[in-house]
Amino acid sequence: GPLRLAQLTGAPIVPLFCARLGFRHYVLRATRSLYVPRKASDGELTQTAQLLADDVTDFIRSHPTQWLNFS
Repeated sequence: GPLRLAQLTGAPIVPLFCARLGFRHYVLRATRSLYVPRKASDGELTQTAQLLADDVTDFIRSHPTQWLNFS
């Protein structure tokens, strides 16, 4: 998915999160850019995926009511 696309293109992954705090009141958080080397090993891809998952987890912990589980 996005990690392979970043690997092939050299483009960074920029995690960006938005939460609604109230009527016309939002918070937007951009975390560090993640770069995947073009010749990344499976271990490097796994490490980058974990960093991305950590960013998602941190945001959801900060704004637990903003999480929507699609099923």
